[in-house]
Amino acid sequence: MTKRRQFWRVGALAELTGLSVRTLHFYEQKGLLPPATRGGNDYRVYTRDDLARLQHIKSLRHLGFSLAQVKDCLHGKQFSPRRVLAMHLKQLRERVGHEMRVIRQLEALTDAFNRSRRVSATMFLQTIKEMQMAENYFTAEQSADIAKRGEALGPEGMKKAEADWTEIIAQLREHKKNGTPATDPAILKLKERSQELIRGFTGGDPGIAKSLGKMWKEEKHIHGFDTGEMRALMAYMHGGTGG
Repeated sequence: MTKRRQFWRVGALAELTGLSVRTLHFYEQKGLLPPATRGGNDYRVYTRDDLARLQHIKSLRHLGFSLAQVKDCLHGKQFSPRRVLAMHLKQLRERVGHEMRVIRQLEALTDAFNRSRRVSATMFLQTIKEMQMAENYFTAEQSADIAKRGEALGPEGMKKAEADWTEIIAQLREHKKNGTPATDPAILKLKERSQELIRGFTGGDPGIAKSLGKMWKEEKHIHGFDTGEMRALMAYMHGGTGG
């Protein structure tokens, strides 16, 4: 059975990746990402191959390449998608912190390329979205500060922190369901642990804390968590009803 080919208009692609329509138009104007074709009314149509090219562009930009250098790389063989992914992974491993999820996404892409398997459009979309999210809320300086703390913590420490958050959320969900009051010692203990984890991420920097709060307020899903539920659980833990 022939698989149905997937297409995206520019607005849909912007929404799915977190990029702006203006950015996609800019990439087209610079000759980096020309749409595969144009449909009725001359609207832009993008395919899975365009997603692969967009992933390539984003990785090169994250590595510090200028737009002119990106264009040269796209037309040359020295910086193939496979090599660029490897370079990007190396950089991201040095900047662990909040970008750990991006690393896992890129590792999955690299594995798919190495095995010569077809990389799904969903995988490209998820990776681009994660990469864009960090850029939208944290300055380069904030990202560097977060990365230093993540590097000091190490991969195992990061995994433990993620596991701790998952456990805190699971326990809060159960306590909320059972009507446990926010003054209960068990809730207070969870509150203290969550504050420790937040301090570990922000380093006590009010600017980073503000950016983090803005991200959790505006995004629907972060690192697999439903932010709406998270906000409700945090409100419950701090003495509110939490919805």
